[in-house]
Amino acid sequence: MKCSKCGANMQEGTLYCPVCGQEVQWVPDYSTLETLMQQHQIKKSIPDPEEIKRKQEQEEARRKAEEKKRKVHTTVLGFVICVLLLALIAFIINRKNYNSFDYQLAQAESELSNKNFDKALTYADRALSLNSDSVEANLLLAEIFTAQGDTGTALPILESAVKNHPTSVNAYGQLLRLYEALDKKEEIKALMDNCTEEKILEKYAAYICEVPKFSDESGTYKKKLKLNLYPSGDSDTIYYTTDGSIPDKTSRPYSGSIELPEGSTVLNVIAYNEKGIPSEIVTQNYTITLVGPETPEITPASGEFEITDTIKVTVPKGCTAYYAFNETPTTSSKRYRGPVSMQEGENIFSVILVDEDGKASNVASETYVVY
Repeated sequence: MKCSKCGANMQEGTLYCPVCGQEVQWVPDYSTLETLMQQHQIKKSIPDPEEIKRKQEQEEARRKAEEKKRKVHTTVLGFVICVLLLALIAFIINRKNYNSFDYQLAQAESELSNKNFDKALTYADRALSLNSDSVEANLLLAEIFTAQGDTGTALPILESAVKNHPTSVNAYGQLLRLYEALDKKEEIKALMDNCTEEKILEKYAAYICEVPKFSDESGTYKKKLKLNLYPSGDSDTIYYTTDGSIPDKTSRPYSGSIELPEGSTVLNVIAYNEKGIPSEIVTQNYTITLVGPETPEITPASGEFEITDTIKVTVPKGCTAYYAFNETPTTSSKRYRGPVSMQEGENIFSVILVDEDGKASNVASETYVVY
């Protein structure tokens, strides 16, 4: 059946509509007192729908509050667990990094950049304890000592690094710079002389001084020699000796051609580049043996001639002729400049040639009879 008030469907025997609370009439409107009392009791025992709805809403609100509270607790707990887990992971990673070579090396570099030398040394030592053969760690250790002014400790570390890592460009560079700062020019020369690594020689060419080039090599020459020297670098300075002594910066500086005298000369030469690094010493031996000109040719040959006849001398290029009658000519005699007139009587005409080196020829002579 349906409620007469709201039309809601109801089951048989229902006294009040469960939707609107309207009392259901199953009998005619007349009732006994007893019936009225029973109906009142029944009505009193049925809760108010509004109250039910309010209580249901309160219960739902309480339930939601409890649910929200549980979710908050769960979220907080999850967050705490995540934080602890992340902290644990970070601890494990940091612990692993702390025990790694790369971490120690990076920390040492960082502390060095901040001039915390003691801490930098501690980290560098730890890095070396993990990898004692590391060229990077050894170079960093030497750099720390150098930054502190302790070059006496840094130097053997770098020398050992170069010895153990002969192909390391950085090891050579750091050692060269320290040698240069300590003005160890000979050590620089020895270091580069013993290096066979092409990339290192090319990288640090400024620390190498090549020997000069010579216009004439060692040997025996039959003329005076003007020797020219050519430096390998535009800024190189050349020094030399001609007495067999070892040249250095106190020796004679080369400024032009070296004229070698007759005889034997031992020429020792050294060069210094703009960093003051010396080259090898080069020794050249020269022997100058000057040979005079050939005996001059005189025409005509000896004989009888007219007073109008003349005497001619063939003078080679580069030579000067000197002549005299009836005596041996010297460089103080008359200089031949052209045909010479014959003299009356019987006379001996003699002539010599003198070359540019001052060497004289043998005397050539002819006898002329003029009447």
